[in-house]
Amino acid sequence: MTFNVLPPPNEPRRPSRTLRPDAGPRPGPEPERDLLSAAKEKYARFREAYPAVKESILRSVRAVTISEFRLKVWLGTGDAFETAMLSGGLRAALGIALSRARRWGLKFRSKARVAVWPVYERAHLSLTLDAVLSVRPITAISAAPAALRAIRGQVPRRVVGLRRGWNTKA
Repeated sequence: MTFNVLPPPNEPRRPSRTLRPDAGPRPGPEPERDLLSAAKEKYARFREAYPAVKESILRSVRAVTISEFRLKVWLGTGDAFETAMLSGGLRAALGIALSRARRWGLKFRSKARVAVWPVYERAHLSLTLDAVLSVRPITAISAAPAALRAIRGQVPRRVVGLRRGWNTKA
C-alpha cells in the first residue's frame, strides 16, 4: 500500500519559500526569547492541567485488574561487571515501578513475578511479558473526557472526584 502526499492535479502548487542573500534579520523580538516565552506559557498550561490529567489517568488505572503478571528479562553487555550492575539496577527499578503502580491503585490478583537474568557471555537483550488484564470499560472510558478537557485548558473547579462542573478560562 502506497500513500502519496501531493495536491490534486487540478490544484496549482504553492510556491516554496526561497532565502535571499540580501534579506536581513526579521523585525520583532529575538527568536530565542520568543521560544523561551512560548515554552514558559506551555509549562504554565501544563501545571494547570496536571492535577486533572493525573486524576483521570489514575481513574483509568484503577479500572484495570491484573490476574497474572510475569516479566522475564535477559540482559547482557559482553562485560561481566557492566552486566551485573545493569541487571541489578534494572531489577531494582522494576521493583520500584511495581510498587508505585500498586500505590496508584493498580490491582494484582496474584503476586507479580519479575525476573532479570544476566547474560555474561555476549551483548544481549530480550524480554518476555505474560499478563492477563481485565478492564472495567465504563470507568476507563469515563476518565478520558476529563483528561481531554484538562488538556484543552478547561480547569476543573475541584479535582478530587472530577464530578463538579468545569470552568473555561478565557
